[in-house]
Amino acid sequence: MLKPTVRMKKRYVAFEIIGKDADKIEKINDNEIKRAFYKILNQLYGEIGFASLGFRLIEYNKETKKGIVRFRRQELDKGIASFAFIKTIGNKEVRPFPLSTSGSLKKLRERI
Repeated sequence: MLKPTVRMKKRYVAFEIIGKDADKIEKINDNEIKRAFYKILNQLYGEIGFASLGFRLIEYNKETKKGIVRFRRQELDKGIASFAFIKTIGNKEVRPFPLSTSGSLKKLRERI
C-alpha cells in the first residue's frame, strides 16, 4: 500500500443531467455519459492532460438522473470546468450540472 503522501488524492463531484425532454434523459446510460466526458476532456486537455485528471465515472442513477465522477484533487477545477462544454450526451441535447463536491464518497452520497 502506498503512503498517504504518495497516493493520488481524489475529489468527487455529484452531478445531475438536465434537459428539456424528460423522456430523452431517462434513456441515457452510464456508457454514454463516459463517452461524452472522455470526448470533451480529450478535446480540451489532450491525452496527457486527460490522463492527469484522473477522471472516472463512479456511478449514475437513471431514476434520479444523478451521478458521481472522480477527479484528482489538483485537477478538480479543470474537471468542473469541463461540465460547461458538454452540450450533448448520446445525441440527446442535455447537460450535466455539477451539484456538490467532496473528498469523501460517503458524505457526497448523503448530500444527494
